[in-house]
Amino acid sequence: MNETPLDLERLNAISQGKVAFQQRLVQMFVKNAQPGLEQIRFALQVQDFLTIEQQAHRIRGASANVGVFMMPEVAAQLERQAREKTLEGATERLEALEDQLEKVKDFLENWVL
Repeated sequence: MNETPLDLERLNAISQGKVAFQQRLVQMFVKNAQPGLEQIRFALQVQDFLTIEQQAHRIRGASANVGVFMMPEVAAQLERQAREKTLEGATERLEALEDQLEKVKDFLENWVL
C-alpha cells in the first residue's frame, strides 16, 4: 500500500505512538462516518439542507480529528453548500467522501501491527 489515506504523523501525535489505539480511533471514525454519509445521500434526494449541513459538519470534524486526508475539506464544502441551499456538485462531493472512506476501510483492513 503506497498511498495512505491517513495522516499517520497526526495519528501518532494524538495516540503517543500507540498503534492499537490509532486503529481503534480509525475504526470508530469509519463506524460513525458510514451512517452520516448515508444520511447525506438521503437528505440530498429530499433537499434536506439542515441534515446535510449537520452531517457534513460532523464528518468534517471527525475526519480532521483522526487525520483523514481530503475528507475535512470536501465535507466543509458540502456543509457550506447546504448552508447556502445550493446542491450543484453536492452528489460528486458525497461520492468523493464515500470513496475516501472506502480507502480508509481498505487501509484499516491491511494495517498490520
